[in-house]
Amino acid sequence: MMINKQRVAQFFHAALESYEQNSVAQQKIGQHLLQILLNNQLSGFQNVLEIGCGTGIFTRLLMQNIHPKSWDLNDLCDVSTQLKNNLPHQNYSFYQADGEYLNFTNKQYDLIVSCSTVQWFENQQAFIQRCWEHLAPNGVLLFSTFTPDNLTEVRTLSGIGLNYPHLCQWYNWLLDNFHLAHLEQTEIELKFDSPLLVLRHLKETGVTATNNQIWNRNKIVQFCDQYRRHYADYSGKVSLTYSPIFVLAKKK
Repeated sequence: MMINKQRVAQFFHAALESYEQNSVAQQKIGQHLLQILLNNQLSGFQNVLEIGCGTGIFTRLLMQNIHPKSWDLNDLCDVSTQLKNNLPHQNYSFYQADGEYLNFTNKQYDLIVSCSTVQWFENQQAFIQRCWEHLAPNGVLLFSTFTPDNLTEVRTLSGIGLNYPHLCQWYNWLLDNFHLAHLEQTEIELKFDSPLLVLRHLKETGVTATNNQIWNRNKIVQFCDQYRRHYADYSGKVSLTYSPIFVLAKKK
């Protein structure tokens, strides 16, 4: 699947100021991802890499619970200012680059994490292999992504969306080189007062980077009308459903 990474960077850069206030689902995903790590009683990490750190929401959670010697943070956008604000007095190195093809050099990590980022990669199977190559013996890979049912309301009405692998595909890709400690699929349903607020939410979290269509007034009105008819509840609120996948795997 070809993804316009320049477009992705532009949309997420435009959403940097509004991201933390609007990324309700992503923050819930980050909290659950951390809980998975803690539930497995994993610690003693010396070198940690986070791919797709964004403004540092998940990074901040992680830093409160593990204390390695070395932190490497990566993002497609220049988020250095946001990281300075959100991670004061923390020691880390930030690398602005495409995380899918990040130059790992010869460094090995005890923990590689990624929260709600891998879905933007073109070859996710190859990325898993690269993580395995740059994990130390018994190193841990912890990440979240999404299922094909993610944002199903928007995909159904507009045909817009990423090509998400199924849970079984992730299982098959990981099985040869990793011990799977946790593999889970869940749902997070958000409620909005109107379909227009759904569109605003998607824009302010950068998710609309997949949309290269031109939305004129008539198209927006039609979309909102269909959205209400199909996804409004008894009170008139409309739903938007995230469908995350959570993975914790240990290098064989």
